[in-house]
Amino acid sequence: MRRFTFLLIGLLAIGVVVGVYSVQAQDAEPVTIEVNGEIIVLEPGKNISPENYALVIGNPDFAAEAIWVLINDFWEPLAPGVTIPIENPERPRRWPGEDLPVPDNSLNYVLPVPAFSQNDPTWSSDIMQTCGFTIGAAGCALTSTAMVFKYYGASNTNPRVLNTCLGDKACPLYWADAATSCSESEATYVGYWSWSYAKAYSMLQAYRPPIVELTGHYVVVTGGYGKLPSNYRINDPFNGSTDRTLAYYTDLGYGLVGIREYANR
Repeated sequence: MRRFTFLLIGLLAIGVVVGVYSVQAQDAEPVTIEVNGEIIVLEPGKNISPENYALVIGNPDFAAEAIWVLINDFWEPLAPGVTIPIENPERPRRWPGEDLPVPDNSLNYVLPVPAFSQNDPTWSSDIMQTCGFTIGAAGCALTSTAMVFKYYGASNTNPRVLNTCLGDKACPLYWADAATSCSESEATYVGYWSWSYAKAYSMLQAYRPPIVELTGHYVVVTGGYGKLPSNYRINDPFNGSTDRTLAYYTDLGYGLVGIREYANR
C-alpha cells in the first residue's frame, strides 16, 4: 500500500503547532464537497493541497460553507471572509535572518497604510484578466498591493485602477510587473520570502508594510512586534478593516505562508 507523508506546518488556535501528518491514500478520512450539484471527493495531494485538506479536517463546517473553485487541478476554497489569491507562481526564498530573535518587548512599529476593500461596490464586480474572477471574489492580492502602492505615494491607485493598469497580468497577479508599470514609479518589487516573524518585523523597522500570504488569503501587516500573531495588526482587504490582527485568521487554523515585499523607490 502506497503511503504518503505530509509535513503540515500550521498555526492552530493560539500558538504554533508543528506535526507530521501521515496518511495512507486509501485510509485518509473522506471529505466530500458539492459543486454545482456534483459530489466531489477530496483527496490530499491529488485534488486538494495538504494545507487545505488539514483545514477542512480541522473545521467540519468549513467544507460546507466554502465556495469551491478548481484552480490548476486543485480544489480551492473561497471561504466566508477569505478569498483565493490568484497569482503568478513563484517560489519563496528563505530570508537569511529568519531565525533572528524578535523579543516580545520589541518596539511596536505602526505604519499608516491606507485601507481598501476588495468588496467595495465601486470595483467589487470588476473582472480581473485573464482568470475571469471579480475583484470581490479573488482580489485580495490585488487589493493588498494597491494599499502598499498607495502607502508609498501612488496617489491615484486603488484596486480598480491597478486592475485596469495590469490588464492580463492582474489575475494571475504579476507582482514585479505591478511595481514596474502600475505604481506611478513609487514602488519596486523586492521578492517573495518564506514566512518568519523576523522578516516581518525587519520590514516594519524599514517602514515597508509586509503583504502576508495566509493559506487562502492575503493581508497587509501595518504594525507589530514579537512572535505572536496577536501582536501584528493588519489591513484586511476582504472588508477593508484595520482593527484585526493576524490572530483573527491563525485562530481559525490558517497558516502563515510567506511575505511579498515592495520597497519605496
